[in-house]
Amino acid sequence: AAAEQCQEERLASLDRLEKLRKEREALEAAKQQTIQYATKDNSLQFLLSVMCQNRALIIEDDLQEPRAKLAEVDEDLRKIDERLTVNAEAKREEQARLKAAEKEAARRTHDRNAAKAKADRLGEEMAATKASVEEAEKQKKKDNDRLKKLQDEIAKHDAAVVDGERDAKLALAQLASSKAELDEKLPRMEAERDALQQQLAPIMRELDSLRAKARPSEEAVARAEEALTTAQHARSDLEDRMQRTAAGLQAVRGEIEDKTAQLAAAQQRLERGVAESEKAAERMTVLEGEMQRTRGRLAEVGTQIHQINARNQEEAADDKVSAFLARHKSSIGYHGTLRQLGKIDPQYDIAAGVAGGGSWAFHVVDDQEGAAEAMRMLREANLGRASFIPLAKIARDTAQQMREQVDPPPQCQRLFDLIQCPAQFAPAFYFAVRNTLVTEELAVAQRIGLSGRARVVTRRGELVEPGVVTGGGATPQGARLTGSGAAASPAEVAAMAKQLTELTKERTDLEARIASLRAEITQVEAHARNNGLRPDQQHEAESRIGVMRADVAGLKSREAALQREAERVHSQGDSQLEQAADAVADAEKCLAAARQAHAKHAAAISAVEEQKARVGGPDHRALVEAVQTLQRVVKEQDAKLRTANQSVKTAQQQATRRRNDAEALQKRMEEAAAAASAEAAETLARQQEQLSALELDVRQHAAAMQAALDAVDSVKEALTKLDREQRTLQESRNDIDAVRAGIMDSMQEKLAVLERFEGKVREAEEKIRTNVIDFGIETWKERRPGRRPDGDDVADAPQQGDEEEITPELLERRRA
Repeated sequence: AAAEQCQEERLASLDRLEKLRKEREALEAAKQQTIQYATKDNSLQFLLSVMCQNRALIIEDDLQEPRAKLAEVDEDLRKIDERLTVNAEAKREEQARLKAAEKEAARRTHDRNAAKAKADRLGEEMAATKASVEEAEKQKKKDNDRLKKLQDEIAKHDAAVVDGERDAKLALAQLASSKAELDEKLPRMEAERDALQQQLAPIMRELDSLRAKARPSEEAVARAEEALTTAQHARSDLEDRMQRTAAGLQAVRGEIEDKTAQLAAAQQRLERGVAESEKAAERMTVLEGEMQRTRGRLAEVGTQIHQINARNQEEAADDKVSAFLARHKSSIGYHGTLRQLGKIDPQYDIAAGVAGGGSWAFHVVDDQEGAAEAMRMLREANLGRASFIPLAKIARDTAQQMREQVDPPPQCQRLFDLIQCPAQFAPAFYFAVRNTLVTEELAVAQRIGLSGRARVVTRRGELVEPGVVTGGGATPQGARLTGSGAAASPAEVAAMAKQLTELTKERTDLEARIASLRAEITQVEAHARNNGLRPDQQHEAESRIGVMRADVAGLKSREAALQREAERVHSQGDSQLEQAADAVADAEKCLAAARQAHAKHAAAISAVEEQKARVGGPDHRALVEAVQTLQRVVKEQDAKLRTANQSVKTAQQQATRRRNDAEALQKRMEEAAAAASAEAAETLARQQEQLSALELDVRQHAAAMQAALDAVDSVKEALTKLDREQRTLQESRNDIDAVRAGIMDSMQEKLAVLERFEGKVREAEEKIRTNVIDFGIETWKERRPGRRPDGDDVADAPQQGDEEEITPELLERRRA
């Protein structure tokens, strides 16, 4: 039983062992199948990797020439960038020089203006001094006239005093003679009268009685005569006072007239100066505007001349290359430059020139082989470098993009659609402008271009790309699409030469005009300095006019006061004159009445005296008549003497008053002359010396200012040249950028294919690495050598039994 049990266990173990053996064999077979599958998969992946690497090598070979050309283009860009950097540094230096020159010019201008302002103020002070001297001379002349008048009056009164004293002396002598004769005859008459006393006693008593009665009337006559003389003198004094008041008023009015004339002259000078300043300012504005326009036009002409010269040089080089290539047209499939193969409406020429950049000067050939052959021929002929557009290659690269439907936004057109060209050259023109849009307004271009939707150019040449806006400066060059298939015709060359000659002549004329404008501006400034008024001078003139107006107002106030005083004096004087006239009339009436009353007494006395005279006989009567005559003569001569003395006294008083006035006037004139003469002469001499120094200073500052302005113009011209050079370099860089963009576009598809093959190689290697890790190294070692697509053995595939360990690093090294 034990043996049977053991036998059964042995048989069971053998069954299990057989079963395990079969399971192991099955597993081993499955393993071998899996390893075989993984090994085959590794072989296929390796073959795929090798094929992709071989294809990548072919693409790399195709990219060698574009990459070499790209390296040359990058080198050209680097050189241009270096030149642009140097240009920018030079511009910064010139701008710093310009800033310093403008600052220096501003300082020189300020110094010149300050010196000129000082000279102008000093000139005004001299004018004021001269005006003051003239005013003093006028016043002196008036005072001299017044003094002469007073002296004439004094001489008149002195003559009247002399005449009166002579008359008084004569009257006194006559009175003395008459009194002597009377004294001689009167005693004799009285002696005879004494002898005739008895006869004469009653007559004498009667005569004494009559004389006593006549004495009051005689005294009344004397009083009336005295009253009449007093009234006449009072009237004369009143009239003299009224005349002096009227003369003072007339003098003030004369001074007012003089001041008013001076004020009118000052206002006229101010108005004339302001008008001259405004006229000069207007003229300066016109001249500066014309100067600015002329300089702008000169810059435009310079830019056009530069563009024509650059175009001539470019076309000369293009014509030389084109003529050379045209002679080998059939061998290289040459068609001409791109600009010769199409046309565009002139209104879009500038937009096309900006959008296409330097592409319009590229030479169009049939294929890459023709381009390579053309470059070899140019290199051998030493005709320089040229850019080529291989139509076959460009047609393949742009076919898909050209077939795409483009719907331009409103107010825009696709520039490519506006170009007229044969269908075979359409890919080349599309290569130049792509899907660039053209529009009229910069705002539309910015709205579309900056949003990244498209590249947009305006008809004026502003270019808007995503994130970049290019424009400003001079008008850019156009594309100049001739569509003639040939170089410029002789007529076009002649027209360009004629235009260049005209522009050169215009530039010469503009430069001459600028020099003329500068000279005219200098003349206008000098005229404004001599005849016009600056704001500070105008303010000073207005201040002086205000002072003169205040003086005139003060004189008018004084005139009004004098007028009121004259009216009061005249009103009172008129009444007083009337009273004086009435007094004179009353005195004359009283005198006439007294004389009439006295005449009655005198007649009675005369009758009694005649009676008395008859008493002594004819001789006594003759003696009495002689005495009476002498008494009458003595009386008249005594009255005449009193009148002469009164006239002398009046003339002496008037002469004294006039002499006092003349002495006061003379003293005032001497004081004013002594003070004004020395001060005015010294002031004028000092001011003249200062003015000469200031005028020299002004001339020196003006010369320095002109030199500074010339320095500013020189720096601006240098900046203009640097700007033109920068634009030229930037245009060259844009052209090279366009070439580089074309090269990059042509390389883009190959680079994309190369990237796909490299990705497949990486995927294959990753798959092999995964199989080795998952199924063991046997899957790699069991691989048999593969074959390249070109039929060569895969040299880097290890053989059976190679013990080299397969690692990720090894795979990377083999792929490299």
